[in-house]
Amino acid sequence: SDTRSAARSSPDIPVDIAAVDSAIEALERIQSELTERMRATPAARPADSSSEFAQMKARAAERQAWLQKGHGTYSELTNDPHFLKAASEHSRMVCHLSTASIDSQLLHHHMRVLCEVHLETFICSLQADCAPMMLSMVELQRLPALLLCRDGKVVHQLVGVDRTFTAEGVAYELGEHKLLNFEEGVRYGRAAGGC
Repeated sequence: SDTRSAARSSPDIPVDIAAVDSAIEALERIQSELTERMRATPAARPADSSSEFAQMKARAAERQAWLQKGHGTYSELTNDPHFLKAASEHSRMVCHLSTASIDSQLLHHHMRVLCEVHLETFICSLQADCAPMMLSMVELQRLPALLLCRDGKVVHQLVGVDRTFTAEGVAYELGEHKLLNFEEGVRYGRAAGGC
């Protein structure tokens, strides 16, 4: 009502109060009709949105379960028994069998980046000199190596991973072996273009 009195008292602007009131009433009627229609119509979402919501909820629960199991953190394993225990607890695991070499240090960097992006896979490292059983599985001259585990078993190994690999290149190789969900175009921070 303040704007009405301001409009009435302004001699420069002629205002038809009845026309303004009529327009306001018409807008209120339209708004009321729309509100009634929205209430009467079942959810204005597409028919499959409830299944999409259920899928989103399931993915969120799965993500939370992975985080509770240590996914998303680059873990250091201490010995062969620790490796075997970890492999049995995760459906997908990648273990960097590492040395003190520069290639291994660069691979540590890539693995840290990957574990933050790919929560679906448990990513860890194990010092080669603490893992005599693992060393028997990998050619010694070809360290560092990635041991690829699925459902508690080593299913493949990537040996000779060196400084020419980028985080994206490692992710691609792991995706080829179905150890993580590789997607073209995912950026892996500064590691995306190499070290």
